[in-house]
Amino acid sequence: MLAKNTLDIQAVLYLLLYNLIFVSPTILIPLAVYNGFNPAQAEEIRQKRLMALHLITGIIMLVMGVIILNGWI
Repeated sequence: MLAKNTLDIQAVLYLLLYNLIFVSPTILIPLAVYNGFNPAQAEEIRQKRLMALHLITGIIMLVMGVIILNGWI
């Protein structure tokens, strides 16, 4: 029973980490635009850095996968 509880806590921690890395920008960007940040400027910044964003996202996903599969956390 204790092992099942630990796995549940671990699953919640993984979900929180995922949300922090991938979902929070989806919330923060519209909030910034709502508070006066220029949407055209936001899109321009996104387009300029799109390859870097994809690379960083891919690396983070690979690292998270290795950590989860090896049970390091």
